[in-house]
Amino acid sequence: MSALKVAGGVASQFLESPSARGGLLIRAAVNSALATQKTSKKALVFDGPSGAGKTCALEQAVSSYTNENPESVVVHVTNAGEWVDGRYPYGRAENGKWQLPTASSVFLQNLLAANKKSTKDLMTTAKYSFGQQLVDANSPLTALISLGANSNDMSTDVSEAVLEELGKHENVLVAIDHVNALFAKSAYFNQKSVPLHASHFALCKAFYPFFENKTKATVVGATCKTDTRFSDRKLQSLSTVDIVQLPPYTKGEAQMVHDMYLETKVINAPVQVDRLLLLSGGNPAKFLKYALNPRAF
Repeated sequence: MSALKVAGGVASQFLESPSARGGLLIRAAVNSALATQKTSKKALVFDGPSGAGKTCALEQAVSSYTNENPESVVVHVTNAGEWVDGRYPYGRAENGKWQLPTASSVFLQNLLAANKKSTKDLMTTAKYSFGQQLVDANSPLTALISLGANSNDMSTDVSEAVLEELGKHENVLVAIDHVNALFAKSAYFNQKSVPLHASHFALCKAFYPFFENKTKATVVGATCKTDTRFSDRKLQSLSTVDIVQLPPYTKGEAQMVHDMYLETKVINAPVQVDRLLLLSGGNPAKFLKYALNPRAF
């Protein structure tokens, strides 16, 4: 993500983002959490009520990490809930694994597209065999990823292997939005019509070591409170995860966001910032809602 450009200049406190109207505010609370993580080495998860800016916080974390580590591999999952909400075909393999072959293939395709150079430079540490397909040790990780990206039949096993490889390296960021979906019941059922937990699926389970402090990667996530199907109780109970509650906007943050709304034409006229803060409680989504419709209050 790049710095937001406004009227020929650069708004240094904002980033361009599809998730934030007008621009993504670089928040001090997020930077503080990221600084703490460098010492704790734990997985960091941003939490808060709906509209608190969790997705934006995750995007800020990804931007910060890639600026400091431009050659890194970034595993950015923008919505883990899509893997378990029933939209993808699923089944049980002969080895007993529950699989999401299409979702796994799409995951690998996205991973490869976003990390063409860095995955080519990263070498596998072991030899892998998938039927007649072989990947020798010390091969570019790209070769391993491509097998599953191009074949639903191999995508599950390849996803597990790729994530195991990535967990062995420090120059890797795993960033997952709607991360609580990986630790909750899915919208899928077994043969007895019993709901399957996300952990039953190989693709979801392969991410667990990253949240159990069993890898060398840097790990960040953001919860989703909009989709109430996916509880976050299990995630909240993990001692290997630091849960950070995002605070409401401060007066200074609210003023900067308001001014950026004006600069980027999100709003056409100034609005009383104190009034917006009072009505929204500093919740970013509500702040925008009231700023867009000031006559409603």
